[in-house]
Amino acid sequence: MEKSEWVAFYSKPFAYEVGLLNDLSHDNVVKILGFVEDVNNGVVWMVFRWENNGNLREFVRSENWELPERISLINDVAKGLSYLHGRNPPICHGDLKSLNILVNSENRAIITDFGSARTVDSTIKDVHVHNAT
Repeated sequence: MEKSEWVAFYSKPFAYEVGLLNDLSHDNVVKILGFVEDVNNGVVWMVFRWENNGNLREFVRSENWELPERISLINDVAKGLSYLHGRNPPICHGDLKSLNILVNSENRAIITDFGSARTVDSTIKDVHVHNAT
């Protein structure tokens, strides 16, 4: 794909996702630190904090956790979703799964990957899909 094609195809969804993430502030929602652009190759990456426990699927399969941690992780995800759904306009994640939930060093769940996120305009009951993947 030519650089000009890449910019036309990916720049709007990428900018939307960066802008969306930049406006979010919750302990159970990933925080964007910035982004890096490789101008020569027309590639950009978002930069996030490294979470050494990996994603929820990896963490669950490691069997290094007990029932209280399970309940805590479920509660963390619910808190993060409540925050997203309580915003104005509400935000629907659009791709919530174990691979898109990170577990930090304190065994707290963090919702990530907002490439399929969409906002819901509650006044007209319409869903706007912003697909960045």
